Amino acid sequence: MRRFSRSFLTLALSAFFLLACGCGGRNSRSTSSPEMAVPAPSKANTKPEALSRAGYVRLEQPDFAESELANVFGPPQEVSSESKDTKKYVWISGKTKLTVFVKDGKVISSFYPGQAEERARRNVAYQAAAAIMTPVRDYVLKNGNRFPAKMDELDLAPLKGHPEMMDALKRGEVVLPWGKSANRLVWAHWKETPQIGGPYVRFDGKGFHYAGPPEFARLEAIVLTAATIPADLIEQSKPDPGEPKTFAAHDKKAVGVSAQGFFTAGNLTPLLTSKPANADEIAKHMVRNYWHTEVLRLLEKGDLIVRWGRDPKRGVYAYPKGFPMKESWAIYNGNWAPFDRLENAQKAFDE
Repeated sequence: MRRFSRSFLTLALSAFFLLACGCGGRNSRSTSSPEMAVPAPSKANTKPEALSRAGYVRLEQPDFAESELANVFGPPQEVSSESKDTKKYVWISGKTKLTVFVKDGKVISSFYPGQAEERARRNVAYQAAAAIMTPVRDYVLKNGNRFPAKMDELDLAPLKGHPEMMDALKRGEVVLPWGKSANRLVWAHWKETPQIGGPYVRFDGKGFHYAGPPEFARLEAIVLTAATIPADLIEQSKPDPGEPKTFAAHDKKAVGVSAQGFFTAGNLTPLLTSKPANADEIAKHMVRNYWHTEVLRLLEKGDLIVRWGRDPKRGVYAYPKGFPMKESWAIYNGNWAPFDRLENAQKAFDE
């Protein structure tokens, strides 16, 4: 009995030590030190050419990973701990010095030659791009829903009190899709954003401080449709649970003449402010919420019809599919108009 107890005790102790040392098979834990994200310091700089603007601008990316530092700049010349959870890396080549601070595996700040000028340049471009959104919108709504061919065609009066922004525009720091349709996601960007990443401004005037080259290329190619309207515009105005989510359901819930497309017409109007001569000239860039997106969807499906090229203030200009019919509506003489009787709808349609 004693022999059994000693054997059992030996086995138990052996199992305990195996678990503690991490030697127990594929679920074992390694006792070796974790792999460093950045190699140990090197006295000599092995990538002196990386201490240049091409390398520095990489650090402007949000959440730049600590593990990428060595790929870009090589082993650092100095490594130290600034605090319990913050590390400091330094790269030196002659009189040139780059300092980077890292926390939780991400770059949180950096200091490099020309940094202030670099950031000031892109920030002014960002501010100028955002500031010209109203003049740009005014222009496209009056010119076939297309951007100007050059900056000189815009009314830049809003920027007269900001010489630094005017200078940035004159230097070509801000780029628009010159001469193209305004029905696109990206309306303006810093001239170097496609190459090295940087700021851009969306069609609704919302600015973004950074998009990397691959992401920006994807965004710049997006043409506006009901399917490509940004989710944040839709979500912030989406109907609450239990509320109507389509115009048909909304009209069913409405009472009196309001049931005859009043809500639909109100959401359609902003998209027709460009006085479109065809479907391509619909001001899709005027979409700002869930219901604008839904009315755009109806236009794309042919459930709402516009009489292209007509004066929107003369006769029937826009109407639901199937019009003329009784208990329907139209945009008539520039306003929403309900038609309870078929003969009245027909008469208006024939004008």
